[in-house]
Amino acid sequence: MVAVFAVGIINGVTQLRMGTTFWGGFTPFLVCAYLVDGLLVDTGNYKSRQEFCEACDNRVGQVVITHHHEDHSGTGYHFAKRGVPVLAHPIGIPLLGGAKACPLYRQLFWGKPPAFSAQPAPESLDTEHYSFKLLRTPGHSPDHLCVYLEKEGWLLCPLP
Repeated sequence: MVAVFAVGIINGVTQLRMGTTFWGGFTPFLVCAYLVDGLLVDTGNYKSRQEFCEACDNRVGQVVITHHHEDHSGTGYHFAKRGVPVLAHPIGIPLLGGAKACPLYRQLFWGKPPAFSAQPAPESLDTEHYSFKLLRTPGHSPDHLCVYLEKEGWLLCPLP
């Protein structure tokens, strides 16, 4: 198993793609995180933590975790310990990192991250240039959020 990582920029939004490669290059579960104007939407998986932090570390002013699954919250502990505000749906806060049991398949694909604390996500938040709405979108997970910027027509909704 090998961690894979890639960065791309789409309309000023940095997309960070990561996953784990198996069986000669097969990557069954890619996941994305997004960085725009200092706001990091999701923190990727624990196995990709080194590449992930190197790619975005000094540009992150606040973090929104869209849901507690390890592929979306895996390096949240890194930002929380540095004092960066980490926001999540209140239902998901007690489920972040090592605070809960992690199914074996998720440990194999993404690793088991350390526990960390987050703050309840507000309905909106501002960065230097944008004002984002945080939309509650339960379904895939009861604590799921999407990040919406109406002015630009952007909906950041990292899914499994």
